[in-house]
Formats: sequence, C-alpha cells, structure tokens
Amino acid sequence: MKIRIGFVSNSSSSSFVMFTTKEVYDKMLEGFTPFEKDVAEFLSKSTDDFMGKEMIVFSTFSDPGGNSDWDEFTSENHEGDEDEFHEDVYDAWEKIKKEVKDSGVCLSKSTDW
Repeated sequence: MKIRIGFVSNSSSSSFVMFTTKEVYDKMLEGFTPFEKDVAEFLSKSTDDFMGKEMIVFSTFSDPGGNSDWDEFTSENHEGDEDEFHEDVYDAWEKIKKEVKDSGVCLSKSTDW
C-alpha cells in the first residue's frame, strides 16, 4: 500500500536515474558482450563535467500504459526469440546497475509515482 501526502492518483509510473564517471563507464564496457554494450549505449548519455570529471547518466522509465524507453530499443547483437530478448535486456540492465554501483562511483535514484 502506498501512502502519499499531497497529490494522489491511481496511476503509477517508475523511473531510474544513475550517474557515474566516463572512466567507470568505459572500463565497464570492456567486460560487456556486444548486446550488453548496446543496452548500455541505449540508456546512457554524456553530461556536463562534474567536479572536473566527465559524467555519464543512465535513465529509464515506464508508465501504467505500458510505455517505456525499451519500446525503442533494438539490437543486431542478439540471437534468440522475443521472450529471450526481453529477458536478456533485463539481465543486461541489472548487470549495468550492479557494475556501476560496485564501482563506488555512483549516484542513483529510483522512483515510483
């Protein structure tokens, strides 16, 4: 059960934002498969420098209507059927989050609305 103070609606959406340095990002990609790299590159953008470091931001969202960032994602580096594709995307995203968090250079925020 969700308890909110202020505006409340019966719809939900969720999003995730995570920042790390370009140095951590590049090192992370070295150990990734081509498909995992495609997922990382799809979700990441370079941002302005922060305290002299080039930063990378990862973000994703989904809403109650079933819309999501993932709707636009494709990869030529995946072999398998559609069910395996969705499972492998999820696994790659989980690996990205773990690698960045384990690097010790991570700021993240997950929200459910």
